[in-house]
Amino acid sequence: LKVSMNLARLKALGIDVAREKLDLENAKKKTKTKKHNNASKKRTEFSSPSEPRVTRRQRMMQNETSEERAQREAAEKVQRDELFDGDGKRKRASKTTHTKSRGMEFPNVREEFPNSLGMFGPFAMKTPKTNGPVTVVEVGEVVSGGRRRFASEFWSRSGCLYHHPYLIGYKAEKVFQGRVYVMEIVDGEDRPMFRVTDKEAPGKTFVGETPTAPWYDLLISKRLGTRISGPQFFGFSERTTMAAIGFQLEKNGEKEMLKQCYSKGYAMDDGEVEEEEEN
Repeated sequence: LKVSMNLARLKALGIDVAREKLDLENAKKKTKTKKHNNASKKRTEFSSPSEPRVTRRQRMMQNETSEERAQREAAEKVQRDELFDGDGKRKRASKTTHTKSRGMEFPNVREEFPNSLGMFGPFAMKTPKTNGPVTVVEVGEVVSGGRRRFASEFWSRSGCLYHHPYLIGYKAEKVFQGRVYVMEIVDGEDRPMFRVTDKEAPGKTFVGETPTAPWYDLLISKRLGTRISGPQFFGFSERTTMAAIGFQLEKNGEKEMLKQCYSKGYAMDDGEVEEEEEN
């Protein structure tokens, strides 16, 4: 009799527990549905046409002056003319269509330094771009060999801050981690070679085909994880160095090479370099 009574009670208890579980699951579903409805309501209110979202560009245009507006509209017109023809159709991409600029303008030494006879080494620079003091000892000379002067290997790449030729014999010194390193550009026949030497240990020399390559090897030898920019370390990101190179080209009468510098290399891409007679 007692066993039967206990079984009846357990059965009743099991039914009650199942009911509690079912009620709990239903309550969770109702709560989840309510949260979903509230979130949908908030999204609808946020995207309501009565309160349009203001973009950063719209805020900038609202606060600009009449002069700034005129400059912006003129720049936008130039961009449209570069991308679309007179019928509003998008132009096909070609070597002569450039929608991006390359770095900074190369200094025009005639205009910026009209009374100067030139800029000669040594001269020192210390700015955030050089990442420590850099002293240019020799500016160097234009590579010999006629058309070799316009070979892309003897010019800075499009990602550099300035478009300029690499002058053979360029020499500079840089202090890095308490040591002085001598940086040079030598003629490698088909391309310039960049050399970095520890001034206090001349046997430690690193050579590469780009300004960054020898510095990268130097960092590897020291087991340093520092990231560096070769053009910055060599001083090629400084306007002073570019002016010195500009004076050197002016002195040698290299008008076509100066044209490449001023055009940021676009004239070279378009094949506008004129063939010169070799003496």
